[in-house]
Amino acid sequence: MSASYADDSPATASTGLLIAVAASIVAVILLILAVVYNSGKSGRIASLYTAAAASVNPALTAEVNAYNRDQRTNLAAAKKDLTQLTKTDTTFDAGIIAVDFPPGNASHSAARLVNADLARIRLFRQQEKATTLRQLRTFNSRDQSANALVEAQVQQVRTALGLPPASGQLF
Repeated sequence: MSASYADDSPATASTGLLIAVAASIVAVILLILAVVYNSGKSGRIASLYTAAAASVNPALTAEVNAYNRDQRTNLAAAKKDLTQLTKTDTTFDAGIIAVDFPPGNASHSAARLVNADLARIRLFRQQEKATTLRQLRTFNSRDQSANALVEAQVQQVRTALGLPPASGQLF
C-alpha cells in the first residue's frame, strides 16, 4: 500500500503544478485584456462624444440659422425655432450624460458642459415667452454669453478627450 501511495504522490504534485500554471496563464491573459480595454477607453469615450455631437450639429446649425432669420420678422416661427433648439440641445445633453466618462478632467468638463447647456436651455424657454419680436431680441446679449460659455466648455471637453477644436460646429 505504501508503494502504491508513493506512485500517486508525483501525479498529485504535477496536477497541482498544472493548475497553478493554468491559473497564472489565465491571470496574465485577463491582465492583458484589461490593459488593452482600458488603453482604448479614452478613444471609445472620444468616439462616443463625437457621435453625440455629430448627430446634433447639422440640426443645430439649421436651427440657429432659422432663428437668426426669424427673430427679425416672424415671432411664431422664432418661438418654434427656440423649441427645436431646446429639443436638439436636450438630445445632445442626454447623449453626453450617457457616456461613462472616467473620473477626472474629462468627466468634470463634461458636467460643466451639460450645466452650461442646461442654463442655455432655460434661457431659450424664457425667450419662448416673449410676446413681441423686440422683446425676443432683448435676449440676444444673454444668448451670446450663454453660447460663449457652452463653446468654452465644448473646447475643454474636446481638449480633455484629445480631440481637435470644434471647427465651425457647436459641439
